[in-house]
Amino acid sequence: MKGASRSQFVTLCAIITPAVVIIAVCVFFILRPKQNTSAYLHREYHLSSADLLRGSYLSLGSASATEKIVAFSDYQCPYCRREWSVLKTLSTHNNGVAVYIRQFPLTQIHQFAMPASLAAVESGRHGTFAAMSDLLFSGKLSEDSIHEYLLSLGVTRSDERNLVAEAKTQVRDDLVLGERLGVTSTPTMFLINGKSDVYRVTNYNVLQILLR
Repeated sequence: MKGASRSQFVTLCAIITPAVVIIAVCVFFILRPKQNTSAYLHREYHLSSADLLRGSYLSLGSASATEKIVAFSDYQCPYCRREWSVLKTLSTHNNGVAVYIRQFPLTQIHQFAMPASLAAVESGRHGTFAAMSDLLFSGKLSEDSIHEYLLSLGVTRSDERNLVAEAKTQVRDDLVLGERLGVTSTPTMFLINGKSDVYRVTNYNVLQILLR
């Protein structure tokens, strides 16, 4: 009898245990706090949307989008490369998030960051900013490769000479703006919500949440 009872007990445990595990997992997912963007944002009370959007900038998506992201970026920054594809997706996702790119080349550590930023601005004047950014983020940068990317998008050497002064002014203005806002590394991002409140993005998981 003892052997039969033990066998029945083992069989009963084998049936009950998986059910208990399944119930526990379901309860965990039902009761766990839902992620929201506020966990990854820091309100910047001293900033306004006008501070971030003044002057010239390169953008993706619709300017009428409810939420806007302003990103200070460097084309030789591996983290900027990773986030670029997410930002592009955000600009077309659902109702869209307007994405504004500010140039912030870290020239102290990235040799070709400034030429890349100038090329991005120059291509922006030709309406090929997104395509140029894809190229700049796609591989190893050099003076030759940057010129080749520009030529492939229809920006000639003559165009470059005509646009370089304007491009230098925009990159300089973006750097000055970033420094005034306390930007020291890339990517640094700010989110502007529908009420024009400004938040500094402190964790880039917020981008994945916005995609949901």
